[in-house]
Amino acid sequence: MQYKKQFSKTVEFLGEYIAKKLKYPGDMASLTKDFVRPEIPKPTELEVSETNRLVIAIWEKKVSAYCTRTDYLDTNLKIAYAVIWGQCSEAMKAKLTSLDDFETNSHESDCVWILKEIKGITYRFEGQRYIYLSLDDARTTYYAYTQGAEDSISSYLEHFRSLVEVLEHYGGAIGEDPGLLDATAAVLANADDATKRLKIARDRTLALAFLKRADRRRFGTLWADLKNQFSRGNNQYPTNLTAAYSLLVNFKPPKRDKPRRNPRSQEPAVEKEDGITFMQAGGVIACADVVTHTHFTFFRCEHNGHYADKCPNGPNATLLQTKAAAAVTLLQASHTEAIIAADNTNSVSDFTFTQLPSRHELIPLSWVFLDSQLTIPVFKNPNFLTNIRRSNSQLKVHNNGGTQILSLVGDIKNFGTAWYNPDSLANIFSLAAVRKLCRITMDTSVEATLCVHCSDGLIMKFIEYGSGLSYHDAAAAVQHNCNENVIDYSFVSTVANNKAQFPRRKIEGADKARALY
Repeated sequence: MQYKKQFSKTVEFLGEYIAKKLKYPGDMASLTKDFVRPEIPKPTELEVSETNRLVIAIWEKKVSAYCTRTDYLDTNLKIAYAVIWGQCSEAMKAKLTSLDDFETNSHESDCVWILKEIKGITYRFEGQRYIYLSLDDARTTYYAYTQGAEDSISSYLEHFRSLVEVLEHYGGAIGEDPGLLDATAAVLANADDATKRLKIARDRTLALAFLKRADRRRFGTLWADLKNQFSRGNNQYPTNLTAAYSLLVNFKPPKRDKPRRNPRSQEPAVEKEDGITFMQAGGVIACADVVTHTHFTFFRCEHNGHYADKCPNGPNATLLQTKAAAAVTLLQASHTEAIIAADNTNSVSDFTFTQLPSRHELIPLSWVFLDSQLTIPVFKNPNFLTNIRRSNSQLKVHNNGGTQILSLVGDIKNFGTAWYNPDSLANIFSLAAVRKLCRITMDTSVEATLCVHCSDGLIMKFIEYGSGLSYHDAAAAVQHNCNENVIDYSFVSTVANNKAQFPRRKIEGADKARALY
């Protein structure tokens, strides 16, 4: 796929070169657009009886311009051929020179020939290959191609046309199946016109193929609607490739209904999607009658799954209830939630730890966790942060006691911005964010520790706690009380620090190489 796109880009740059460097570039437009040899139209012959001097002077001017443009066209084609050949790799040149008609077309500087052959080779259909294998590969590539998630409609159309051109260039045909020709003859007034019947069958086949291979995540609704309309006797399928392209460009997906806001509720409206599992402290405990209500929480016993009058730990309990072990479960999510803040500020929803009940043992303020399931850093201890301020966006945290809206952020020296939440369970670093700034290693045969290699040479060790979480005790590292300011860690690698690790000769060589590049 990379080489196919590279060919399209090369042709595009060739067109830009022709437009900027050559004279009369408009005469060369058909070369890069349609791969057709440019032709300059001849002036019409002047009548012998014409005596008007102005008409004769204009005609002579057109003839002179025609001769000039023809001379420049021959020169431009030779220049364009040289540019195309110069951009070919050695492997590409070897494949081109192996073709039977290379000498003839090279002598004539046939730009159309070389562009079509390069396209064929790029799509892996060399001229010396077994023709049956080449056509089979061409058809396989054509039928297997689909629009990528990041491809625009215009680039998708360009690539689709390239596949069709390659297939037809090597002898393949589209829309010539007997069944398609018979179906086309049924809707034609003159069924004996074979040429017109073949053109209509080809156009409709390409239009349908173009729609079918479009990205289903963007145009799945359109495709389903066309099928439903046809089943009702209303044929809305496009009849040619241009109509199919226009259909995709003008398509607007249906809008989803927004959830209605409860006027009695003071909570901001939340648009929810499936796929979110919220965090729980401990397990879900059923009612005394063994009925579970997962969406209800009895806050006196700090567990969910039952009502107050059916609490198995209450005075009316009739079943033996095993005490659930205190645990921390991370948020699992396959979709995000769009939150509309009350002050119309931008809001986001992300992943964080659950908040354990206050009766559990608190985590020291000097501990910092490194979590691979976290996408953003959240800090409880303000001594790690500077410039604590209100953010332009908000973070919604789901936990077993409800939800929290975070709106404060602070700066961590040499790291960046982190969310500040004084009610958080702990100080938490995102493993994904830290590894972008410095190297992280772990060798369990030595110790169950995550080692963060900072640019200043310091190694921050995140030791595995009894619960399985990895933490670093900043207070122990500097032998300070956890309520005092903690040490700053240099996550950012500076140029000076990097140069200090190499001798002067290597640094000078690198500077010269960079200057030469």
